[in-house]
Amino acid sequence: MNYEHYLFSKIWERRDKSFRELEYELQWGFIFVEYDKFLKSKFANLETSLYDRIDLYFADKYLINPKK
Repeated sequence: MNYEHYLFSKIWERRDKSFRELEYELQWGFIFVEYDKFLKSKFANLETSLYDRIDLYFADKYLINPKK
């Protein structure tokens, strides 16, 4: 796991209670699959910070407003 995956998983935990409640071993397998989906999304190439791009991705995925 690298920094990008770690950051991705922490933002995901904040956004998704069911993901947050999974055992770490189960989270591990999902992180890489979902991160690959993020990389293929419209959010991956926005001209903003990685944190903001990931946050927007999950806001869109869960249809919620990103934190300001």
